[in-house]
Amino acid sequence: MLMLEMRARLLIILLIAVIAVAVFYGRLLGEQKTPHHRPNNHAVELYMHQVNIHALDDSGQLTLRVNSDNISKFKDSKKLHFVKPAIDIIQVQSHWQIRADSAHTNDTRELITLEKNVIVQRADASITLTTEQLNIDTKKQTASSSSNIQVIANNSQTQAQGMHIDMQQETILLESQVSTLIAPRRK
Repeated sequence: MLMLEMRARLLIILLIAVIAVAVFYGRLLGEQKTPHHRPNNHAVELYMHQVNIHALDDSGQLTLRVNSDNISKFKDSKKLHFVKPAIDIIQVQSHWQIRADSAHTNDTRELITLEKNVIVQRADASITLTTEQLNIDTKKQTASSSSNIQVIANNSQTQAQGMHIDMQQETILLESQVSTLIAPRRK
C-alpha cells in the first residue's frame, strides 16, 4: 500500500507541475490587465481538455493512469475540478478502475471527492462497488462514503448505508443497514 500512497503523491505532483506550466504559459501569452480592470477571483485560472496522466514505477512499469474530459482550477481556490475522471490503479496483484461523473480535490489536494455515478471495479470484474459519493484521503490511504453503497462480488450483492475502506489493510467496513443476497452458483 506504500506504493499506492507514492502513486497518489506522484499524481498530485504531476498535476501541480501541469498546472504550473499552464499558468506560466497563459501569462506568457499576455494576460494583460488595464489599470481599471478588477480581477474576477472566481474566474477560471486553468482549463485543460482531454487530460491523460501516466505514472510509472522505478522499473518503468505503468502504475497509475488518470484520464479526464477536463480539469479546471479557479483563481479563488486551490481546488482542482475534474469532469468524467477515470483512474486506473495498476498493481502487480490487482488492477482497480475508478470512474465518476465529476471529482474535486480539497485545497491541500490530499482529499479527492468523486461524485455522481461512482464506480470502483476490479479490472477482472470480480468486484464492483457503486455509490454516489466517495472521499479518498491520499495521505491516510483511506476512502469513505456516507451514501448508499452497492457491492457486487461473485454470486452476491450487498447493500449498505456508508462505508470506510482502509487501503493499506485492504478492508471494507460497511457502516449500517447492511443486507446481502447470495445467489446459488450456476453450473
